[in-house]
Amino acid sequence: MWQLSQTYVQNIEQALFEHDEVEFVLVNYWSPDDLDVWVSKTLEWASELITYVRLENPLPWHVCKAKNMAHSAATGDVLCNLDADNFLGEGYVTRVTREVHQGLASRLVGCHSNGGRIAVHRDDFFSIGGYDEGLAPMGGEDHDLEARLRAYGVKVLHWKHGPLPIANSNEQRAEFCDMPFERCSRISHDISAANLAAGKIVANT
Repeated sequence: MWQLSQTYVQNIEQALFEHDEVEFVLVNYWSPDDLDVWVSKTLEWASELITYVRLENPLPWHVCKAKNMAHSAATGDVLCNLDADNFLGEGYVTRVTREVHQGLASRLVGCHSNGGRIAVHRDDFFSIGGYDEGLAPMGGEDHDLEARLRAYGVKVLHWKHGPLPIANSNEQRAEFCDMPFERCSRISHDISAANLAAGKIVANT
């Protein structure tokens, strides 16, 4: 919630300023803070734009499961992962819309080299099974998604200029994991590399 309180309203307003058909999906993956209260008080004005998905039964934190929940609840033809600590930035929605309307080959559109803002065609996302829930609970999931989409034939456009995310320590990133962030990332990288080497690009079969 401490990140969303800095990013979310600004992101909604920026998206609406650039496009009149946007949808936000917010996943509460058993958050131990007052996220429910914050959503009801702060986002009431945008309730028609937001699908609020709340995990009712506690499960161990897994970023790929959370992101897949968000993407599965979305209804649009273009899905955009937006981490809680990320700002959309001016022009992002406009640029994604322009690329889509050009009607060119399928493409994954990245805005920041560290992930956090990734737009992808719905069909492409689900064709490769979404984020790989076989990875470690945290770290490396965006890079794995991009690599599997490349292998699937999706053209990748990197937009490396944009607002930086809120600074997080590795301890904060792995707060709800059972291992340090560095180890999580290393395990995910190894699993991803092994899958790609074996030609396994469809996850969660």
